[in-house]
Amino acid sequence: MPSKNKKIRMTGNLFKFGIGSSQIEKLKKIGKTKLLPRGECLLSVGSVPDTVCVLLQGTADILAQDSRGDLFSVRTVGAGEILGLTESIANLPCDTPAYAVTECKVILIAQDNFIEFLKAEPAICIKFASAIATRLLEGIGRAAISESD
Repeated sequence: MPSKNKKIRMTGNLFKFGIGSSQIEKLKKIGKTKLLPRGECLLSVGSVPDTVCVLLQGTADILAQDSRGDLFSVRTVGAGEILGLTESIANLPCDTPAYAVTECKVILIAQDNFIEFLKAEPAICIKFASAIATRLLEGIGRAAISESD
């Protein structure tokens, strides 16, 4: 179980946020679409991502470290997930890595371009904010439970 000092990895699913095909096309125009090989690092520990990574195809593992320092998969994400969302917007370093499990087609969107997209799409911006707040509250609840054990 993560310690209370560990941050919670924030990802989001495009489809849950109500992002449809027209918005995805806008994201493709403001970002760079790339095909990444299996094993490619999508998020590095300690670095502040200057891009948001939108996973269009493939799967990626979000990893954490156990008490011995060994990495293990916390969650596998697929098409529609957004990696590095909170870290990029808040200028926070990543505390857990993410690696491509399969070949992945992604859109890499520069932080400034992504923020401009959110400004132009206020309804989607509110959905992102709500999802981030929900995950933070869930994380606080998990941390409180682990402290009481």
